[in-house]
Amino acid sequence: MTSEPEDLRFVTEKSITDGLLLLMRRGIERDKLEETLVSCGPVDLDLLAKIMRHFDHASDGEDRLAGAA
Repeated sequence: MTSEPEDLRFVTEKSITDGLLLLMRRGIERDKLEETLVSCGPVDLDLLAKIMRHFDHASDGEDRLAGAA
């Protein structure tokens, strides 16, 4: 398997989320996730923006929980 997936389409919530999680596990920084995913194949940009807002909201909650501990 190559380091970058080929012929992928990120047009569903599942495919975009799976792609983002894979990139995060590979060590891609948050500010490079969107750019890197788009370079892997076609992406529904509206859906990607919606999902990134959810990622940001979830990470904000984790930061607050970590600060309270």
